[in-house]
Amino acid sequence: MHINPRQAVTAILGPLCLTLFFAAEAGSAPAPELQKLHALLVIDTQANLGDSVRVDSERMKHLLLAGIPKERLHITTLTEKDVTFNKIVAYYRNLKVSPSDVLLFYYTGHGATDTEKGHFLAFQDGKSPGMLRSDLRTVMQEKQAGLTVVLTDCCSTRIKVEGKTNDRKLAGTPPAAKELNPIFRNLLFQHRGVVDITAASGNSAFGDSREGGLFTRALDNVLLPKTQLPYDANKDGFVSWQEFFPSLRQETENISTHWFKAVRQNPKNKELKIDQKTQRPQAFELTEATTASPSLTIRNVSAGPLRYQFRWGGQGTFESAVLKTQEARTHTLPAGKSVKDIPNLEVKTDSGNSVQLKTGKSYRYSGSATKNRSLLDDEDDIPAKP
Repeated sequence: MHINPRQAVTAILGPLCLTLFFAAEAGSAPAPELQKLHALLVIDTQANLGDSVRVDSERMKHLLLAGIPKERLHITTLTEKDVTFNKIVAYYRNLKVSPSDVLLFYYTGHGATDTEKGHFLAFQDGKSPGMLRSDLRTVMQEKQAGLTVVLTDCCSTRIKVEGKTNDRKLAGTPPAAKELNPIFRNLLFQHRGVVDITAASGNSAFGDSREGGLFTRALDNVLLPKTQLPYDANKDGFVSWQEFFPSLRQETENISTHWFKAVRQNPKNKELKIDQKTQRPQAFELTEATTASPSLTIRNVSAGPLRYQFRWGGQGTFESAVLKTQEARTHTLPAGKSVKDIPNLEVKTDSGNSVQLKTGKSYRYSGSATKNRSLLDDEDDIPAKP
C-alpha cells in the first residue's frame, strides 16, 4: 500500500485544503428559483492519484443526477489532457449564461497553497500550468450567473486500498430525478451569498482509490440523506448554509474517524503515518443571503500590492482594502442600501485619483509604469474614468 500526496512539490506550499466557494449577493428572503445548473467537472486523471479521482467523478455525477431533473442540469467533464488552464477558461468564455443560471465547478486532483498568491489547482502533476483559485473565480463571476459554485477536492492525501476499485454503491446509472430535491432547491437554486468551506482545518484531507474523498462522500451523504435530518434548525421552512454546515462537518468527522482507525489497524499500512485524529471541515464564510444584489470585482494583476479606499454612491466614510498580486475581491452592495438607482463604487487608488466603477463588471489593476495608475475594465481594456 502506498500514499499519494495531493499537493504540489514546492517548498513554499502550505496546508492541504478542499474548498467550496459559493459567490452571489446579499438579501433576506428566499429568492425565486434559478432555472438551470451548468456543472463543469474537471477530473485530473493524469495525476498520480489513480482511480480515486475517477470515483470522485462518478460520485459527483450520480449526486447531481439524483437531485436535479435533467432539464435543469447540464454536465460537462474534462479529463486526461483537457485538464488545463486554457480549456477551463475557454469553457466559461464560450458558455452562454443568464442571471437565472447556476455555475458549478468541481475539481478533483492536485492542489496547494502559495504563501503569496493563495490557493491554486496543480494540473497533471505539474506538467500543465496550474490555475490560481482567484483566477478561476474571476472568470466564472464575469458571467454574472445567479449563483457561482466552486468545489475543489484537492490538496488531499489518497491511499490505495485493497478490494474493488469501483464503489459498489456507484455501480450503474442512478434513477434520474423527476423533481428538484428540496435541499438542492434551498442551497443551490434559491441561495445567493458567499459560502466558503474547506474540507480540513489546517491539516490534510484524505481519501482512497475505492470510495474517493472523505469529504466528497460526506457531501453525498448529507445532500441525499437516507433518513430525514434536522437541517432546518429555526423551522422557517428554508435550509440555510449556516443550518446545513454543521451536519456536513459532523458527517466528515464521523467518516474520517472510522477511516483513520481502519487504515491504522491494517498491517499493510505499518509505514504509513497519519498524525491527525480526524478531518474537520472549516467554514470561512456562511452568508445568510438569498436574494441578488449588484456587485463588481476588482483584480490586482500588478507586480505589487494594491491599496485602495472605497465607498458606495459617494456616501459615508471610505473603507480600506489591500489586494496582493493576482488577488481578486468582489464588492457587493451592502444590505439595506437602495438598488432602485444602482450606485457606482467610488474607489481611490494609491495614486490619489478617484474612479467610479459600475456594477456587473470586472476590473483589473495593472500597476503600469505611468504616473497615474488606473483600474481597467477586463472586457474592453478601457480605463475607468474619474
